[in-house]
Amino acid sequence: MNAVKIFSALGFIWMAAGITYAFIVGNFFGEAKVLFPYPWFQMSMLDLYSGLSLFSGWIIFRERSTPKSIGWIVALILLGNLATFAYAFLAARQANGDWQKFWLGKTNS
Repeated sequence: MNAVKIFSALGFIWMAAGITYAFIVGNFFGEAKVLFPYPWFQMSMLDLYSGLSLFSGWIIFRERSTPKSIGWIVALILLGNLATFAYAFLAARQANGDWQKFWLGKTNS
């Protein structure tokens, strides 16, 4: 379980640094307008949001609170894998070394 915490914490830092860099140096809307016509950009977006959909399913299954699930899904949509790493870190911390609790949550374990 410590490996999950370390990996998700490092992933969160990595994503936060990348997002910060992109916001400082890049132009989100201007670059998206240029890149969207390219098939590999479209494929990257399809890949990203397919994975986030799968991860959303895990959140919905794992959480007992609908508003909390919705909040996490909105965070996934807005922040991408930054939110994924944060959720995995918090799930590992709450599980206290119990893999069943990590995967299934409190109500499903």
